[in-house]
Amino acid sequence: MKTLLLLLFLCPCFLFAQSGFAQWTAVQGTELHLMSDCKEKKIYASESGKEQDLSLRQVQTFKEGRLTHDMMYEIYPDLIFFDMEIKYKDDLTAEGINLLDSSKVTYSFTKDNKIRFYVVDQQSEVHVIYTYNEDGLLIRCKDCLNPYGDHQWCAYYNYLYDKNKNLIKIESSNLEKSKPVESRILFAVDSLVYNNKMLTERYALNTAGTTTKKSNYFYDLKGQLTQEV
Repeated sequence: MKTLLLLLFLCPCFLFAQSGFAQWTAVQGTELHLMSDCKEKKIYASESGKEQDLSLRQVQTFKEGRLTHDMMYEIYPDLIFFDMEIKYKDDLTAEGINLLDSSKVTYSFTKDNKIRFYVVDQQSEVHVIYTYNEDGLLIRCKDCLNPYGDHQWCAYYNYLYDKNKNLIKIESSNLEKSKPVESRILFAVDSLVYNNKMLTERYALNTAGTTTKKSNYFYDLKGQLTQEV
């Protein structure tokens, strides 16, 4: 059995909304789509950020490349935060059941196994929806999983690409729950710059066009990302 150990440092920033870029980055991997090439993954966390304070917080089990069991602990091994069992169906959906309280979540996938949406069954307004174009590129994301710490609002992201399929722009908006998409309120725009097909700069702009944050990306000789500043 292959076990993958990850070091996760808990940070207060996790309480705030994920950025549109973070959502896009997560979609590019496999884990958001409940897939992995390992059989078991153990995740350790440290609230202090110190390695000596690491404790086991999550254990994920995979079968035939799909996540089938997900357990998260408040305090290992005594307090369990959730104990999710996931079963897949032939209609490109899956059902996750929390064995602690029988609450359910429904997942839906595209034909190429990308996550299309997931929704909490007892609270249909709690959901995330991903929309892709014909090339399989993420073009929209509606996040209603309490992204701002306020259950009345969703985050709504638009993604734009150049002719080479490079992400060049992200439009981030607020959307009040149960309101039409047309009522969304734009609050930020990300602009991305490439050099030799590699992302080198990302600018976060407010609605006035003023840069509020700039990120630079650096790579090794193999083209692998080594640093984000």
